[in-house]
Amino acid sequence: MIIFIILHVWQNTELMKIKMEFRKRATVEKNLIKENDRLLYEIEKYRRYDRMQKYAEERGFKRIEPGDFVVLEAGKKNEQ
Repeated sequence: MIIFIILHVWQNTELMKIKMEFRKRATVEKNLIKENDRLLYEIEKYRRYDRMQKYAEERGFKRIEPGDFVVLEAGKKNEQ
């Protein structure tokens, strides 16, 4: 009878340890999901056109105009 009581207590102790570990890992998962969402928001924030334009202007870049391009026309090779 004592063996069954010891096994029952041991089983309940192990079950409580497992529950505590589960709660701990669930909290970690929840925090990781929040951090992931925050990082995705930061990525999307920097992908917005107005943010990219402001970033470029702050660093001295200028807007590309049609006159900034040079078009080269490749002709046929002269045959001799």
